Amino acid sequence: MWLSMKSKSKKPLTLTEIQQIIESSFSTTNLGSIIELTDGRFNTAYSIELPDLGQEVVMKVAPLSEIKILTYEKNIMKTEVQVYKILKEKTEVPVPEILSYNFKHDIINRDYLIMEKLKGIPWDKIESNLSHEQNDQLKYKTGIYAAQINSVIGNHFGYFTDKKKSYNKSWKNTFVNMIKNVLDDGIELNAEIPRSSKHIMRLVENKAKLLDDVKVPQLVHWDLWEGNIFIIEQEQGYYSIEGIIDCERALWGDPLIEYEFMHAPSNQAFLKGFETETNEKFEFTDNLEQRRHLYNVYLFLIMVIEAISRGYYGSKAMKIIQWARFELQNNISQLEKKYN
Repeated sequence: MWLSMKSKSKKPLTLTEIQQIIESSFSTTNLGSIIELTDGRFNTAYSIELPDLGQEVVMKVAPLSEIKILTYEKNIMKTEVQVYKILKEKTEVPVPEILSYNFKHDIINRDYLIMEKLKGIPWDKIESNLSHEQNDQLKYKTGIYAAQINSVIGNHFGYFTDKKKSYNKSWKNTFVNMIKNVLDDGIELNAEIPRSSKHIMRLVENKAKLLDDVKVPQLVHWDLWEGNIFIIEQEQGYYSIEGIIDCERALWGDPLIEYEFMHAPSNQAFLKGFETETNEKFEFTDNLEQRRHLYNVYLFLIMVIEAISRGYYGSKAMKIIQWARFELQNNISQLEKKYN
């Protein structure tokens, strides 16, 4: 679904900077091939061969501090490192090994991490070439892993950086603040959205009582789409999930906010895996449907507004932006129909 595109948050490193990072992390300056990875739209990333160590690694580098990013995106690389550690300790969810990271800005003036390079490929690259049965097998396993992620319980709601905020004891208050932050980002960036910020804020506040049902802060990946799921062929016709990546947007909240629930209740294979792991039947009630519309509004607000902060351009970018604007309008309209 997603397409690679140019983004001004992705500033390339010089060869010297890459060498300095590798030397600091692995005590070697002997580098093989260095390939920029272009699929992501936020961080700068490279695949790097390390001949002395006999391995390939992936280096991810955060945007420069002077680059305008959205409020929720601040310090999210630190979240990624924390979440990988949590998932390795508390679940069976396959994630890459973090080999090195540095948030002190003493090597380069940016956060960075280095992880093992997975051998497989992103699921979205071959999804259209797989059979319905093959994709359903993967969706079923994704449902199991999503439930395992959700089984980890936190002590506050919201993003990892929200730990000391006054609102984070309530999911309702936390989510309303999340909406406010992204709308404020949109105002600052002069973003064009289908309704005024005041109207959207009133609509969300009116519907926020639906979120009172969420009492427990559960870990949610929140970016669990096919592009962040690496798969590998085990035998002819059978693919398994090798690893799940890009946990940087993870948060503590309602499992229903996860990307894969956007397609519920039609996403039957995912739901079956989720139910198998939780041992509970998932029923898509009116309450859950309206909550999902709220979460969709948040997601598509971000997608529309980040297009400005990142300076997307070109026909590929326009297709995504147009789709996001359409979905934002549609989900706002669905909430307005049941406005009370």
